[in-house]
Parts: sequence; structure tokens; C-alpha cells
Amino acid sequence: MNIGEEDNVYTRIKNEIIKKQVLLKEEKKDIETRSKENKFLENVLQDYNRYNNYIKEQKTQQYFALFKISQHLDKLMEESYISKTKIEKLRFDKNKTLKEINIVRLELDQISENKI
Repeated sequence: MNIGEEDNVYTRIKNEIIKKQVLLKEEKKDIETRSKENKFLENVLQDYNRYNNYIKEQKTQQYFALFKISQHLDKLMEESYISKTKIEKLRFDKNKTLKEINIVRLELDQISENKI
């Protein structure tokens, strides 16, 4: 699979995740409304909240892991005995990691604001 195909697969997966997040948000709102009338749905709402907290915790761990990777790439680039080719590869990996950090940060913000 070449890079273009990988990007297409990644984009399709990301779009599916967004659709699921929207669906979960709508279902959560519906359950919040209905749980006021039906006490049995309170447990379902609690499950949604636990799931949201779990996802937030996972995203936080992912954020810090990516941050550590970014710092490690910085250290590798500072070493003088690495070839120019490897430095370019490290810069590419660093930029890719920074993009992922930004994506995870945005996802964390959405979760924290109860947008998901």
C-alpha cells in the first residue's frame, strides 16, 4: 500500500469515527432527556459518562506518549553523528507526531467540553 492509499484509508477511518461520535452525542442527549422521565435510563446515562471518562483518559495517555516520542525525536536530531538522510526522516516523523498531538489535543478538548 502506497502513501496515498494509506492516507485514503486513514481519512475513511477518521470520517467513520466522526460519524460515530456524532451518533453517540445525539444518543446521549436523547437518553439525558428520556432519563428524566424514565429512571431506568439513568444507568445507561451513567454508562455513557463512564465511557466518556474512559475515552478521555485514553486520549490523555496517548497525548503524553506522543509528547514523549516528540521529545525523543528532538534528542535524536541533536546528535551530531546522524546522517542528513536520517535527520530528514526524523524531521518528517517529528512533524507527523506533532500533527497527531494536535489531533489528540482537539479530541481531548471536545471530550472535556462534552461535545462528544
